Order: sequence, then C-alpha cells, then structure tokens
Amino acid sequence: MTIKKTAFIIASLLILILLIYHIFQYVFLTDDAFISFRYARNIADGYGPVFNIGEHVEGYTNFLWVILLAMFSLLGIHPESMAPILSIACSLFLFGAVFYFNREVFSRKPYDYFILIAPLFLALNRTCAVWSTGGLETKLFSLLIFLGIICTVRTGDKFRGGYKPAAMFFALASLTRPEGILLFGSFFGYQLIVNYKNPEQIKKILKSSLIFIIIIGSHFIFRYIYYGYPFPNTFYAKVTGAWFISGLLYIWLFVHEYGLYLLLPACLFLLSKKYDREKFETILDLRIPFILYIIYLIYIG
Repeated sequence: MTIKKTAFIIASLLILILLIYHIFQYVFLTDDAFISFRYARNIADGYGPVFNIGEHVEGYTNFLWVILLAMFSLLGIHPESMAPILSIACSLFLFGAVFYFNREVFSRKPYDYFILIAPLFLALNRTCAVWSTGGLETKLFSLLIFLGIICTVRTGDKFRGGYKPAAMFFALASLTRPEGILLFGSFFGYQLIVNYKNPEQIKKILKSSLIFIIIIGSHFIFRYIYYGYPFPNTFYAKVTGAWFISGLLYIWLFVHEYGLYLLLPACLFLLSKKYDREKFETILDLRIPFILYIIYLIYIG
C-alpha cells in the first residue's frame, strides 16, 4: 500500500468520524415527528394510518417513513427510538454515496484528494448534522434523491447507473416526501430533452418512467380511496402561493447562514458559461432541477 493511498484512507476515515461526532452534538426529537410516530403506532396496533382512531385524515406527507416506523413498531421497537437510528444510518449511507459520486463522476484518479471535498463539506454542514436525528424523514429523502441522481446523471456519453433504478429511487423518495415528484419530473424531463435525437434512449427513459408512474399512481389511488382526497391534507393548507414571502425569507436565511452569497459570482458563471458538453454534462444535468426545486420551496414557504 502506497503512502498516498494510506493517507487518503486515513483522511477519509477522519472525515467520517467528524461527521459522526458532529451528528451526536445535536441529538434531539422535533415536535413534528410525533405526528408521524402516532400514525405509525396506530398502523402497528391495527387501526390503520390515522391520527385519531376512526378519523381518516392524512395529516402526514411522509408515507414511506411512517410505514418503516410502523414495521419496527410491530417488532416492539418504539418510533421514538427507531427514528433517530434510521436517520443516522441514512446520513452515513449518504456520506458513502457522495464519496462514490465524487470519485466516479468528477475524478479520474482513484486517490485524488479532490474526492474528499464534498464529503468534508457534508461532515461540516450543521443542517446535515442536526437533521440526522430529529425524528423526521429528511435524511431518508436526501439519500433516496441522491441515489436517483447518481443513477440518472451522465458524464459525456458514459451513462452511470440506469434509468430503471433511478425511477425506483425517485418513486421511493416521492413516497417519503411529495416534492420527490417534482425532482423526478425535472431530472427525467431533462434527460428526454438532451436525448431527443436518440430514439433508443428516449424509449428507455419512457419505459423506466412507468415504474415511477405505477408506484406513485398506486399511492394516489390508495390515498383517494382511504382518505377521500387526491393530495395530503397539508397540501391544501400550504400549496396556495400565500407563503411566498415566507419562502423567500427561508431561502435568504439559508443563503445568509452559510455565506452562500460569497459563491454567487461562481454560480452565475456556471449558469451562463457555454460548457464543453462531454466534460461538464453532470453540471448541466443538475442545475435545472435544483433551480426548479428552489422555486418550489419559495412558493410553498
């Protein structure tokens, strides 16, 4: 084993330890999580996905998270205990996925220290550390979306992953949080646009999209039959456009807290520059979906 390889492995492990240490500085359960816990316990007790027994109201938007907690509740593990464990596990898997993505997409050298930049930023990120517990579905959603991204994005003509697993990950993410549907539509829509001259790729994308449509369509049907509405209760309260100012403030606080405005010149450069397609395909794949997602966050507040 070379000195460079040994140093790289040690640096990687130190960053992982830093992430774990950072997470355990903020262990807590947020009040909102107890809504999901109650739904999970009622499912495990045989009453179905309800908050109050006999009242069919969908007061949650994290279906998959509730189901996972209900499954562990059936095994005798309380949601309050299991939720932080699941979230921390998702954060660790996310760390590994970011490491893999950096190595496979952005670096051609196996032990390039550039690979460690994104994992280091993740380990230092306070928001990531805080919501690695909390009891909510945040880290599960982040992990599933990122796995979908890994399977979707391309570097030049070399396709990494596949559309079918990408559709599956985006579907699971959409069952975890409804905005996963927006990200699926933007990522797969972008792939349709950039591959419009390639009928074979278009066919693969559309076929794979059926996986997403079947899974999410089934959930919509279940929701309508069980609750009587096509969307969760919170949708009718929040997605009205009335929270626009609150959404702008939310984005500004995020940008201000992390000093992201210092990166604004670089972002404008990346958005406007005419890239060499083969070298910067991944950047082009990512920027449009996340611009749409920021607009969505502003809209819902």
